[in-house]
Amino acid sequence: MKVSDVLKGGELLGGLLLLAGLVLASWCAILFLTLGRGTPAIIHPPEKLVVSGPYGFVRNPMMTGAFLMLLGEALLFGFLLLLLFVFFIALPVGYPLIRYEEEELEERFGDSYREYKKRVPRLLPRLRRRDEERETL
Repeated sequence: MKVSDVLKGGELLGGLLLLAGLVLASWCAILFLTLGRGTPAIIHPPEKLVVSGPYGFVRNPMMTGAFLMLLGEALLFGFLLLLLFVFFIALPVGYPLIRYEEEELEERFGDSYREYKKRVPRLLPRLRRRDEERETL
């Protein structure tokens, strides 16, 4: 069996994941520019904490978008090695980066970021709202 046979038939799902990741990452960049008054680049980070749009569902939607794009590419083009890269290299390497970014955001935005961290999951959205959030709506 060839490596490409393992992922055969994943072209449609791969294309959808790639597109979803691209849209998500682009939406985040636009929110940084418009609401945050900054960019995703470290040399000009957002001045304001952005918590709306996809940031209302996960704290790191750009990273989620990047992982979706990598998974999509792996399925779309049948690259098993890229799929393995996502799970065994990108996720373990990305996690310390996310922790570093969160520490920096806590320093910049203080209690408002700490409250945001309590309410919103890191990378994967919750399927249901927590009970205390439902009561305040």
